[in-house]
Amino acid sequence: MNRTTKSVLNNVGLTIIFFFIFISIRLFIIDLYYTPTDSMAPSIPSKSYLIVSKISYGAKLPDNTRKIPYLSKFIQNQPLTFFKNKRLLGFQNIKQNNIVLFDFNGTPLLKRAMGLPRDTVRIINGTLYINGAEEQFDKSKYKYTFTKDANIRNKLLTITDKIYSINDNNFEIELTKNEFKKVKNLDIELEARYYKKDTTDAEGTSPKGKRKLWTRNDYGPYVVPYKGMEIVLDEENLSLYTEILLQHENFEFIKEAKIKIEENTPMIYTFNNDYYFFMGDNRMESMDSRFLGVFPFKNILGRVIYDF
Repeated sequence: MNRTTKSVLNNVGLTIIFFFIFISIRLFIIDLYYTPTDSMAPSIPSKSYLIVSKISYGAKLPDNTRKIPYLSKFIQNQPLTFFKNKRLLGFQNIKQNNIVLFDFNGTPLLKRAMGLPRDTVRIINGTLYINGAEEQFDKSKYKYTFTKDANIRNKLLTITDKIYSINDNNFEIELTKNEFKKVKNLDIELEARYYKKDTTDAEGTSPKGKRKLWTRNDYGPYVVPYKGMEIVLDEENLSLYTEILLQHENFEFIKEAKIKIEENTPMIYTFNNDYYFFMGDNRMESMDSRFLGVFPFKNILGRVIYDF
């Protein structure tokens, strides 16, 4: 083997090694994520790049070759299967207000963890309550309406200039949590803004059993399931948890459970996973757990540690 051939082979070998190191870093340590929407505004504007830590909660091992960066481009028709719902050990648990990347039907979504396992989530006129306590996070963005009145508008302009006319009778105002508290001190009545209430909200919220009752601004109370949580499969709990039982718990006996209710001998079920309730900071324009439901820990991809 001459010197030139040996040099080429060495370079090819080093390239392959660095390529696999690069893939391993993206799979198991950190990765780059691009957010195309403003569902996390104002904390994270649209078209931002984020660094996501895979090791914080424990990197999720790839289910198949489609989940491996770059390799997925070469193996598309018949992907090889590897690990199913397996992950490495992490060094921290998900905490409230962590910005988390998670999987929704093969699509990565970015939201803030608001409800943790065992928490009771409730939203009243746009205000979020966790276990009965009003949320203290101050970067969330809400939209409210108020009757057109020059005096009221002038008072609100001392707090924000994000006031817009939406029809002949009402203004819309965009407020953060801290700004809303200042409005309360002015003794001004605001109403949480509803978007297409008859379709987007009343017919689109999750769980399906509550769609005629719950909206994005009036939601719950909802207990976030945790591993080991026991529930009686009565009509109320089936309306709250049927989707989770089918999608994430692999429970296939909904019909049998309904028959047991009619026989007045309801079944008992114990959850196998911890779940999380996610919300976007742009509360009025975020498709999150209010519509998609809660997500099990096995769907968690990583924690956002930096954005730019």
